[in-house]
Amino acid sequence: MKEKKVPFVKTAKPLKIVSGEKIEAVGTVTERKKVSVKSEIQGIVRTVKYKENASIKKDDIIAMIDDSSAVLSRSQALTELEIANSNLDRAQYSIEEKRIELKKTIIESKSRYDSAVVKNRQSAADYERAKKLDVIDAITKEDFENYRSAMERAKVEADSAEKSLIAVVETI
Repeated sequence: MKEKKVPFVKTAKPLKIVSGEKIEAVGTVTERKKVSVKSEIQGIVRTVKYKENASIKKDDIIAMIDDSSAVLSRSQALTELEIANSNLDRAQYSIEEKRIELKKTIIESKSRYDSAVVKNRQSAADYERAKKLDVIDAITKEDFENYRSAMERAKVEADSAEKSLIAVVETI
C-alpha cells in the first residue's frame, strides 16, 4: 500500500483581535444599579423625551407630564390667597377703625369723668361755705338747699361718669 501523505497542519495559540464588527450573542443583561424616577407632581405622561439606550444625566428631562390640573389648582390657590389677603386687609382696617373709635370713647369718658369730678369738688366746696353761712344765718334756707342739691347732683354725676369710664376701660 501506498502511504498517504498527511498534510502538515500547524497549530497556533488563539490571538485576540479587536474588530469593529458586531457580535451577536444570546444572554441576559442585568442592571448594575437601579434608579427610581419620580415626578414632583401628579399627572399623565404627555410625551417621552429620551431614546432607548440613551445615556441620561441628572436633571435631564425624560418625560413631559400633562400638568393642566396642577396649573389649575395653583391658579385656584392663588385666587384663594388673594381673597384671603383682601379679607385680612379689611379685617385689619376694621380693627384699626374700632381701635380709633375705642380711643375716642375712652377720651370722651375720661373728659366727662374729669369734668364731673371738678364740678363735684366745686359743689362740695360751695356747700361747705353755705353750711358756714347757714350757721350765722347769712344765707336763706332756699339758697342753702340749692347748694346741697347741686352737691348731690354733682356727686351722682361723678359716680355715673366713673362707672362709665370703668365700663369702657374694661372692654379693652
